[in-house]
Amino acid sequence: RHVSAKSLVIVDELGRATSHADGRAIAWSICEVLAAKRCFTLFATHMHELSNLEKLYPNVSNFQLLAQAGLGSEISYLYTLGSGCCSLSTYGIKLAQKAGFPTEVLEMADKRRQEENERAKQTIEANASKVNVVRTSYELITKLKALDRSTLDEFGIRTYLRDLKARYLRGHEE
Repeated sequence: RHVSAKSLVIVDELGRATSHADGRAIAWSICEVLAAKRCFTLFATHMHELSNLEKLYPNVSNFQLLAQAGLGSEISYLYTLGSGCCSLSTYGIKLAQKAGFPTEVLEMADKRRQEENERAKQTIEANASKVNVVRTSYELITKLKALDRSTLDEFGIRTYLRDLKARYLRGHEE
């Protein structure tokens, strides 16, 4: 409620004690509010869907604590921060294997994971144009809001707006 661009916000696993859909919706919404306020935020989550916010908001970047998968259920923690989101798509299944879950359960879980990943990929592809519209709108609004703090005179502002309009009509290349 009292967050500003000067705030530091730390969020760890928001939405864990809810259904996956509710938790994801709550976490996504809070991430969007924090991104719009442009505050510095550290947001730890297991919800890979939230990594798509990086595609919507130019001020959002994904980072991960690196781990390396070995043979079988072996996982080595590297205690290093890396860019992007977790590349070990079977991380949870490898942990379940390490914990001794039955092979049948692990195989079923891996099949289910693959099906859900395919559905998520199809949803993202279907919504790509909507994502581009939201990102373009966000970038445009950010640039227009920056004019509030501008030292440009009236002619400079008119020129800036004319150039901005032309750039967005061309596809907003910089």
